[in-house]
Amino acid sequence: MTVHFVYVHGNGIDTTTGIVRESVPRLRARHEVVVHSPNDPAVIHPKPGDILIGHPNRHGDCLFRRSFAQQGWARRIVFAPMSHAVLTDAALIDDLVVDADLHLAITGQDWIDTIAQSPLSHWQHKTIRTPLGINRAHFPPIKSRFNPPGKRRFLCIGNADFLKGGDRLAALADANPDTHFGWIRTSDTRHCLRYEEDPATPGIRRIMRASRLHEYPVVDWRRPDGWQIMADYDFFILLSRSEALPCEVLEVASYGLVPVLTPHSGFTEDDWITHVPGDNIPAASAVIQILQHAPEQDLLARQAAGRRRLDDTYTWDAVAAAIETALTCDIPRDPDNAAWRDRRLANRKVLRRIAAKASRADLMARLRSIPRRLARGA
Repeated sequence: MTVHFVYVHGNGIDTTTGIVRESVPRLRARHEVVVHSPNDPAVIHPKPGDILIGHPNRHGDCLFRRSFAQQGWARRIVFAPMSHAVLTDAALIDDLVVDADLHLAITGQDWIDTIAQSPLSHWQHKTIRTPLGINRAHFPPIKSRFNPPGKRRFLCIGNADFLKGGDRLAALADANPDTHFGWIRTSDTRHCLRYEEDPATPGIRRIMRASRLHEYPVVDWRRPDGWQIMADYDFFILLSRSEALPCEVLEVASYGLVPVLTPHSGFTEDDWITHVPGDNIPAASAVIQILQHAPEQDLLARQAAGRRRLDDTYTWDAVAAAIETALTCDIPRDPDNAAWRDRRLANRKVLRRIAAKASRADLMARLRSIPRRLARGA
């Protein structure tokens, strides 16, 4: 029996590629595991007893989808981030989750706790939650002191994706002209798979660049040459609309910044996370001012609580244990009652409409990009 693991991987230290880098060696103590690139143009044909686990591309064709369609798998496991305040990503993989034996969701506990009240309720019986993990040795403490009250600085790391709420952050920065907000822009990609730019991304990127956000050029912030920039900031801020568990939160918390996030970021703990409303700029501004003048001891306490959480909860041992459960647990059956079947039917109608709209938007974005691509190739 072979476990075919389809997921992004690489030699860096980032948390996304760490899912393979850190988890697979732990799994190989009990299983034969073969790792595949999601963008491989081939297809995996199973032998008896083989298991397929991996991350599908929301934009359509990929190695996982092609292999998922093959007959003969002992079990097929969809392994992907999950949130449901915005349903686009979920809608685009609903067909796979419905047909899969199990759904291993990288997600915050609150998304699991509320799935029964969401249009993803038909996923609930086959969903297993896993946190993300972090290798703390790769993200050493670089911040032991905070800037003086009134001079504290807020840093965003991320792309201009609609789900990350960069337009909200731009509005917050403009509403607080006495507070410095920085933005280290990362690649405008989704899940590191073959990518088509989200149609909303260019507009949000323009909004962010026109605001008071200080945009940094390309910065390798996971390496010593980027640590000084990180150390000059006090807080890490994301005004996410719907995210499973942004890996940057774990990384900057290990460095020593205090996260400031919306509840829809996936992190709902309140001992190390400061929550702000993403859709109420005056209320979020009030929280910013409280943090500007909070006693340094309070910030140091939250910093320490965050590092304890990383050591106790967000570990690669926990991630590997969740994957192991998905590989070996009994395969759940769909509930056998009319109420559940009616709910699934209603859910799927909603998700199909969302998926169709997203697919049309992706197509229009690709068509609009053709002149730019031709110009670059000229």
